Amino acid sequence: MREIRTKRLLLRPFHESDCDDLFEFLSQLKDDEFEGYPGITYENGREYLQQRLGSEEFYTVVLVDSGKVIGNIYCGNRDYDAKKVGYIISRNCRRMGYAEEALSAVIESAFRGGVHRIVAECDPRNTASWKLLEKVGLQREAHFRQNIWFHTDENGAPIWKDTYVYAKLNTVSIRRLASGEIPAALDLAWRTFSEYESPDYSPEGTEEFRKCLHDNNYLAGIEYYGAFDEEKLIGEIGIRPDRMHICFFFVDGSYHRRGIGTGLFRYLRKIYPHDTITLNSSPYGLPFYKAIGFVPSEAETTVNGIRFTPMKHNVGGDQH
Repeated sequence: MREIRTKRLLLRPFHESDCDDLFEFLSQLKDDEFEGYPGITYENGREYLQQRLGSEEFYTVVLVDSGKVIGNIYCGNRDYDAKKVGYIISRNCRRMGYAEEALSAVIESAFRGGVHRIVAECDPRNTASWKLLEKVGLQREAHFRQNIWFHTDENGAPIWKDTYVYAKLNTVSIRRLASGEIPAALDLAWRTFSEYESPDYSPEGTEEFRKCLHDNNYLAGIEYYGAFDEEKLIGEIGIRPDRMHICFFFVDGSYHRRGIGTGLFRYLRKIYPHDTITLNSSPYGLPFYKAIGFVPSEAETTVNGIRFTPMKHNVGGDQH
């Protein structure tokens, strides 16, 4: 299990040292009508922890600033290419956006890893919980009546509860673009360049890039691959196979930091698994390219107003 970092949180495996914090927030829930842990003690709280040590399915939710454990996130196998998620957040840390931040990060990580479907369940009376699931993009698919034996009452009779089932699909797909789709890819390149990369260039550099997008001689021989959210083109990568050089690599700004670029490059790597691949990185793109395994092959230079750092990706260079 890899750690997941967000702006305020660290999601990591359980540690032995988490037991005190874990017991603190679990004991707050012993009488909770939705998430109750009746009879919780320090000993069975430690047993709860021991069962999760080394697990690939449980994340501890830790505040970055203080190092305090405030909850956990479950993300376990439900079926082929599907995972079920669940969460517990300390009562002291609710209504601060931590659950949304943690759950969103885990779901995005699962989708980047190729998971097709995320499922979650909650008590219909727990309005805050199902509203959170909807906020992070899950949709209600079912309402099961009295399908869970929750507890027994004081007379030993079963107390049943209903369940809402929510799910979210990974709607992003990647494929080679047909010739008729290439103009849309070039439009995406121009929009994204203008917003994120043009500020690092002189007017001459911006105009030079614009001319490249309309130069048939420059565009000839490029293979294009696109990432789609359902039918919407959200990212593209263009490579010259004769030189193994990436000419275009852009992701729609509203989809940044969601693994789209990484997915595009991995897709390309499966097509060309044995070649060194090169590209010229803009200043804006440099951290991303380093993160997926590219290394500078020369110092930054400027040609016709375009600043770039030549980079290469050797076989086995992807560290993610």
